[in-house]
Order: sequence, then C-alpha cells, then structure tokens
Amino acid sequence: MSPHVPSGPETRHHPEARTIGVGFGPLSGRAAVARVRDGAELGSSAHEYRHAVIDEDTTVRGFTRELRWNQAYHRLAQSL
Repeated sequence: MSPHVPSGPETRHHPEARTIGVGFGPLSGRAAVARVRDGAELGSSAHEYRHAVIDEDTTVRGFTRELRWNQAYHRLAQSL
C-alpha cells in the first residue's frame, strides 16, 4: 500500500522553504536544517551525551532520572 500523496496547491512550497530533522542516537542527538527544493543541508548541530547512553535497556523514567543526576552534578561542580 503506497501512502497518499496530495496534489494541487497544498503541495507547493515557498522556493526557500526549509525543514528541520532531529535524530537521537545511542551516544548523541543531532539536528539539521535542509532546504526543501534540493535537500541541501544548511546547518546542523550535534550534542554528545556526557554520561548517559541510550540502549535497549533504557526506559524513559530511568533516562530522565540519569539526566537529572547529571544536571545536579554539573551544577554542583560549577559552584566549587
């Protein structure tokens, strides 16, 4: 089954339309901005997780807890 692809005025894009893509990997998160008409990447940024690793055992609750501990540690370390 193929997805429905609309045709008509709703499919027209501004010539300089852009889109944002965000990806989360096991060791980092990344965002990129691309121009719609030709797919050219206009910019990107990546953030490596300091101490948290996402793997098959990661739960939302556990990951959130680790991020909070990580944040508390770094705030404490900055104040020393």
